[in-house]
Amino acid sequence: MKATLTLLFLLISLTCFSQAQYICPGSKIPDGWIIVGQTPCGGQCGDRAGQICNMIIIKDISGAKVGVEESACPGSQIPDGWVIVRQEPCGGQCGDRAGQVCNRQIIKKLK
Repeated sequence: MKATLTLLFLLISLTCFSQAQYICPGSKIPDGWIIVGQTPCGGQCGDRAGQICNMIIIKDISGAKVGVEESACPGSQIPDGWVIVRQEPCGGQCGDRAGQVCNRQIIKKLK
């Protein structure tokens, strides 16, 4: 039973994780994808010493079902069929720094 639950959890986790991709700043974000976070580049994007560089975390929401809500960082293009239903604080997930006001857009698929 434990093994079955563990495998089920692993399958669900991998499915959710596989939808996110990490891209370098300045990369074109494909249609149907939104920005869901940022993380330090760690030298992967050609950043130089002393330069602050954040990789952009994007998620494909093109196959989402009607009624699903997603959280998008500022700067995300809201895909057709989606609307903003509310805003929430970014909480540091969108590259915001201490003292900076940042609100994530909670979007919902209508059609």
